[in-house]
Amino acid sequence: MRYNYTKIAYLKFYVFINVLLFFCSAIPVLADNFIKTVLVYYVTSINVAEIPKLAKYDVLVLNRFNYDDVNQQTWQIIKQANPAIKIFIYQLGPQTSDNQDNFKTVYLNSISRYKNARNHSMGVITDDFFLKDSTGKRINNPAYPKYWLLDFGNTAFQKYWAESTETDIITMPWKADGIMIDNCMAANARYLTNPIGGGNIPIKYPNAASWNNAMNNFVAAVVSYLHNSGIKVFTNRCNSRDEAGYDAWRALDISSGAPDIIMEEGAFAVQWGYGDVQFYGEKEWKRQIDLGQQIKNSKIAYLSHTDLTPDGSGIDNFGKQVTYWQILWYSMCSYHLAKNEKNMPFFMFVNNPYKQIAWFTEYEKIDLGAPSGNYKITSSAEANIYWREFEKGYVYVNPSLKDAVNINLPVPCVQLTHENLDLNPKSLPVIQKINIPSHHGVIVMKASALS
Repeated sequence: MRYNYTKIAYLKFYVFINVLLFFCSAIPVLADNFIKTVLVYYVTSINVAEIPKLAKYDVLVLNRFNYDDVNQQTWQIIKQANPAIKIFIYQLGPQTSDNQDNFKTVYLNSISRYKNARNHSMGVITDDFFLKDSTGKRINNPAYPKYWLLDFGNTAFQKYWAESTETDIITMPWKADGIMIDNCMAANARYLTNPIGGGNIPIKYPNAASWNNAMNNFVAAVVSYLHNSGIKVFTNRCNSRDEAGYDAWRALDISSGAPDIIMEEGAFAVQWGYGDVQFYGEKEWKRQIDLGQQIKNSKIAYLSHTDLTPDGSGIDNFGKQVTYWQILWYSMCSYHLAKNEKNMPFFMFVNNPYKQIAWFTEYEKIDLGAPSGNYKITSSAEANIYWREFEKGYVYVNPSLKDAVNINLPVPCVQLTHENLDLNPKSLPVIQKINIPSHHGVIVMKASALS
């Protein structure tokens, strides 16, 4: 007897998928979780075993070609496990590559069309659409030399980008809830000496103000276009810690084209720069915190990261000893200070941005309830301590270089840590004072709220 091995393999895969869906259906959807989570995940392929992990998040950003990874219905399978999840497809913003013209559409990460129009009604990208320096030379991104900056302030280009994106994503099987537009960067105060990507300065946008005005115009235009097509928009902005970037974020928020989600790729603590983590100065850190209360029409996605791996230790940008869990709690507590109760932001923490599914016990075991107003500041002898009351407890952050000791708690509490989250909080000692070392975040629960 001859066996149809192809059919048998298909039947085995079909059974496996249905078993997976059965288990996925038992995953609790954390619709009201205290920490709203986002995962930006750029990998070559998603395997079946990852589906239950991915389904825990509130928001996912994935590559378009991942739709085919799990029985050509990856999005549907994730959503069956968590119907509330929102999936966004990556698309590079106002840049194009010179080496993707022969790629199949499903493998693109930009609008492409360097010399191949791909049936666009306006043809290939014209010379007028490229950003140029004072010598007339096209500007590329030195970090990615195959990618060229495009004139985001040009209204004709804005239409060109929107049509390309609609053709390549919205009309295709890999369409999802929305599109994540990368590199819609707000220029910062260092723009003149270090413009986006470290490249030459565009003659059309010679300073941060002109750059930000044009970029906001681009974002608002394409957001309006995509919203009219029923597509949500997630943009990567960055530079909210700088005054110019902060102002650009606020200006976009009050425009007619505010995105659904805006990402701060470098929030609170980052792996960039010297050491295993860089902590921003208090003024820059506070600007990111305050932005959470200022942005009303978009949700913010705060991304923090470090070079360290879980349980690892190293040094920060000030040469001080630091641990992985310290950085997570500092970033996570900063996120809680920044929360806008009516427009809840999202949080992500990793040590390998975009290549790692990082889910923590903290996301499921900590719940302090709704905030009771905005944060407050207590000045100790050495440092400003930022704290915020919630229904069931308090969050504290010390963003300074100095340690703070014997900080009085408003009411008797128990202190939560990474190490004791699996314990019954009733078994923890009741305290009325806490110490908060430099660049630490602390969470305490009110003793009266323990169940």
